[in-house]
Amino acid sequence: CSCLGRRENSRSMESSPYSGNSDNDTNSTSANENSETVLSWYKPWKYPKEIWNLKDTISKLSSTEKELQSTQSRLNNEIKQHKKTKKSLEKANKKIQKMEIRLEKLEKRLECPISLEVMHDPVITPSGNTFDRRIIEEHIDRSGDDPLTRRRLNRHSLVPNRIVKDLVGDHQEDHKEHAD
Repeated sequence: CSCLGRRENSRSMESSPYSGNSDNDTNSTSANENSETVLSWYKPWKYPKEIWNLKDTISKLSSTEKELQSTQSRLNNEIKQHKKTKKSLEKANKKIQKMEIRLEKLEKRLECPISLEVMHDPVITPSGNTFDRRIIEEHIDRSGDDPLTRRRLNRHSLVPNRIVKDLVGDHQEDHKEHAD
């Protein structure tokens, strides 16, 4: 009969989780279905592999962190060493500059006061002044006097200045070594 069909329909509606009916059987079925849906992503056999992957990643990160710390420590030591080297080089540079100033002064002393060139064969006059032999002999031939004191001077009064000659020789050897 037609009423039996309605009852069957109402029962099927009551048992449906989407019916919105507040019957206890229906709610427990609906809750079970929802919990199954919520927990459907949970796969216990999958987690150990993911956990091991995370542990492995953490281990690699820890190892990388240790390597970075070691590298940073090494670089800090190298920076300290470079700073020491830089200071040493700065000191050496200052010494070189001082030596260059001394060398310039020495070169000035080794210059003939007439030609202003480094002497090759230095000779000393009776007044105590040193000149290059070729230059002073040319001057004596022209004027016959000492260019600084204006006293009478002849070629026979010129005496080799061995100390200055040795200094000139050393100076020329140093320049030759630096040129090579």
